[in-house]
Amino acid sequence: MGWLVCDGRTLKVADFYMLWSVIGYKFGGSGTTFRIPNAGGMIPGFQGMGTDVNLSTNTFALGSIVGEYVHTLSIAEMPTHNHGVSGGSNTSTINTGISLTDPGHAHSYQNQPNLVSPAVSATTTDVADNVNVNQTTGTSVTGITVNDPRHSHTIYAAGGSNYHNNVQPTLVIGNMFVYSGKTNYPAFAFPQKSKSILW
Repeated sequence: MGWLVCDGRTLKVADFYMLWSVIGYKFGGSGTTFRIPNAGGMIPGFQGMGTDVNLSTNTFALGSIVGEYVHTLSIAEMPTHNHGVSGGSNTSTINTGISLTDPGHAHSYQNQPNLVSPAVSATTTDVADNVNVNQTTGTSVTGITVNDPRHSHTIYAAGGSNYHNNVQPTLVIGNMFVYSGKTNYPAFAFPQKSKSILW
């Protein structure tokens, strides 16, 4: 009765000029031929701007195909998160701790000459003199080690990078049709009444 199944078939512009004048080449084709929509496995939508429940808007043009059957998240699409330490394999360790050990040191001092109690001689025991005014202690190590309180994390690989289903629950019930503009295409005749047909 002039209706065509939207199966993406190619038609001649000259034969279906009325339909072509409405949809043009929006669904494919060029020159003397054009294609009608292929609705197999698709959910129909309407051209124009839409607004969802989050007040996000998007504008769709006639013939555009949007959406995915399956989708794999990219890094930018993942929520911001931290990684805890857990069991597993394929690990990589990041060491951030720092240890500081006393390398040893010496002290310099200066004897003060011509005082009531002169400096102790550097060469004799318990003898006061003004010789060897500048003195230096011996080098000594305290043996103290200071550990930076920072620590290490071991990050374990997780996830399989697989896609997830991205199709809304759908009940497939039939086909979509488009009017061809020709009531005699394909050739149609009403079926004759018979006992096998209920009206």
